[in-house]
Amino acid sequence: MFFHASPVEGIKRLEPRVSNHNIPLIYFSSKRENVLVYLSNTVEK
Repeated sequence: MFFHASPVEGIKRLEPRVSNHNIPLIYFSSKRENVLVYLSNTVEK
């Protein structure tokens, strides 16, 4: 199982979006605690 954190509810399909690195990326991890970093980054913005 993989985890993905997003402020967008109800995502059915993950699609690459331009990140802070100006590269379309999808961040996901097999460890739930690792994706919380990405979610906290979206809250700060």
